[in-house]
Amino acid sequence: MTENAATKGAMGVIAGVFGYLVGSFNALLVVLAILMMVDYVTGVTVALKNSEFDTGKGIWGAITKLFYILIVLVGFLADYTIMDTAARAGLDFSTGGLLGIAVTLYLIGNEGLSITENWVVLGLPVPPFLRTAFGYMKDQSGKIVKMPEKESVEQ
Repeated sequence: MTENAATKGAMGVIAGVFGYLVGSFNALLVVLAILMMVDYVTGVTVALKNSEFDTGKGIWGAITKLFYILIVLVGFLADYTIMDTAARAGLDFSTGGLLGIAVTLYLIGNEGLSITENWVVLGLPVPPFLRTAFGYMKDQSGKIVKMPEKESVEQ
C-alpha cells in the first residue's frame, strides 16, 4: 500500500466515523451536557458551603466531566465498529447507536444522582419523584436519606 493510499484510507475512516457520530447526535447528549454543567456548579456550591473548596479538586472535577465525553465517544465508536464490520461482511445490520445511547443514559443517571445528593446537602427541597428516581427517601424524622441497598437473597 502506498503512503498516499494509506493517507486517503485513514482520512476516509476518520470522515466516516465523524459522519456517523454527527448522525448519532441526539437530545440525550444535550441533556447529559446540561446535567454535567448543573452537577459541576452544584458540586462547587456544596464545597463552598462546607468550606471545603479546593482548586485542585475543582479542576479535577472539570477534567472528569471531559472524560465523560470520551466515554460516550467510545460507546458510539463501538456502535460504528459493529456496523462497519457487519457491512464489510455483507450484512445489513445497524445498532442504531444503542451502545452510545446506553452509555449516555448511564451517565445521565449518574449525574442526576449526584445533583440530587448536592441538593440534599444544600438543604434544597427535592421533589419526591426525583428522590425516588435517584434513590432517596425520608426517614422517620423527615430527613432525606439515601435508600438502603436491597440485600441479595442467598441461594
